Amino acid sequence: MKKLRVCYLVLSFIFACGSSYATTAVFSESVSKDCLRTIKRMELKEGIPNGLLHSISLVETNIGQTGKYYPWPYTIRLDRYKGKVITDIDLAFEELDLLVDLGFKNFDLLLNGQKYYSLSSSNLEDILNTATDAETIHISARSTIKYLKNQQEAKKVITNLEYHNWTNFKVGVMQLSYNSLKTELNDVSEALNPYTNTGIMINQLKKIRRQHTWWEAVGKYHSKQKTKAKRYVKNVWSMYQRVHKIRVR
Repeated sequence: MKKLRVCYLVLSFIFACGSSYATTAVFSESVSKDCLRTIKRMELKEGIPNGLLHSISLVETNIGQTGKYYPWPYTIRLDRYKGKVITDIDLAFEELDLLVDLGFKNFDLLLNGQKYYSLSSSNLEDILNTATDAETIHISARSTIKYLKNQQEAKKVITNLEYHNWTNFKVGVMQLSYNSLKTELNDVSEALNPYTNTGIMINQLKKIRRQHTWWEAVGKYHSKQKTKAKRYVKNVWSMYQRVHKIRVR
């Protein structure tokens, strides 16, 4: 049974890694440039400062931190999973199997009061295999960003998440939350379309903009907490300056 579980975890981990990193093989220049043109047209049409939506996209998808400055529409972020207390070792393995299947790759573990940080699925399983008599187990998973090659692959990820009734994730070029998209769309995978995704985001941003400056609206769009909003504006402003400096087209 343990051998089967090990094989399952290894294969799932390989699959997850293969579709999660911002490698050159993942990105298509033509798709990225089409996406950027869509964003720029919408900025112009809606009277939004040139480069603002572009910068928000790069921050939201974390692509700007990889040294790339073209947006990518097939981005899915799994938000941090805080976990729950488990008192049965078999249930702990089931929890790990589920998290790996969803696409999580980096875990923290609290085992009988002892903390383990930044574990791979195989590292975590090794620890669990030596703790068959554990009284309390708490597995949490760190946020993971998946850059998929195309719309079909991204849609499969969304379908898998929905199959498991997992709702704590974000979709597309502007990284809109699943729960907010469910109120806007019959099929959440439609948000993989840059025009649809950006349009929903613009509606949310412009509602806030009515009573605030653009940069105040950007902060409040991200969070109602002043500290988080201020940090977010700082990140977007930094990206905004970089985008204008290198004149991405």
